[in-house]
Amino acid sequence: MKVFQPSVCFFVVWLTFDVTVTLSIPPPGLSASSHNERSTINLPRHELAKYKPPTQGFGGPPPPVGGATRGGQCEGDAAPNDLTLTGLTPNLGSEDSVNLSYTLSTSPEFLIYLPQTSARQVEFVLKDEDEFDLYRRIFEISGESGIAIVRLPEIPEIVVNKNYHWYFSLICNPNNLRKNVEIDGWVQRLDLDPTLENQLKRADSIARSNLYAEAGIWHEAIATLARLYLENPDNPAVIAEWKFLLESAGLEKFTEVPMNLIELEETPES
Repeated sequence: MKVFQPSVCFFVVWLTFDVTVTLSIPPPGLSASSHNERSTINLPRHELAKYKPPTQGFGGPPPPVGGATRGGQCEGDAAPNDLTLTGLTPNLGSEDSVNLSYTLSTSPEFLIYLPQTSARQVEFVLKDEDEFDLYRRIFEISGESGIAIVRLPEIPEIVVNKNYHWYFSLICNPNNLRKNVEIDGWVQRLDLDPTLENQLKRADSIARSNLYAEAGIWHEAIATLARLYLENPDNPAVIAEWKFLLESAGLEKFTEVPMNLIELEETPES
């Protein structure tokens, strides 16, 4: 398990006038060290990218399923900040609405908030609509709180306009899986619009995240911005973008969580 932990909590005060900040971001294909230019980005409040879920033309909703626990923590664990296991996916509907998010990829990334926990393993599972496994892996964790990122390998079975059911579990007691704490949701892959494709080719990281968000492509929007935040933990433009993206997706409870991004590694096979 690799943990990247800039020592930063972010607090943003919104101003009523436009603010211009300078953000150093390498263009696509260049590393930060090879890029000497600095780009000036105007980010008044009303221009921050708001997540807009697709509303038509992308297949049907996933079938209703039940039985999954919505968040929680292992028995005996404390949640000092009242935040429990949660998938960082858009939360814009009612409690009974289906948790559906969108990607362009056959290897999407999932961001999960992990509370401080006594569990030392987690499991991620991806299934098709018929509940057949496409991917299932167990990962080791340290038990510290943070935002875990799971990047799936290439899965050719993830095709456009189909729904896929994902599950993420805290393995609280390996000898009694009934004690697991589980969250779930649905992901659908969309086809890349040619206009958006051309815009992405010309955009830097922060602009790409904005474009994804405006197009409703949640997984790419949040993963791109999370990695940019790690590289620029003190940049007010990135902090503002991160806060506003989460707020626009109904995830305002997580805007003040320190950016402790945990890259999960598969456990060695026995």
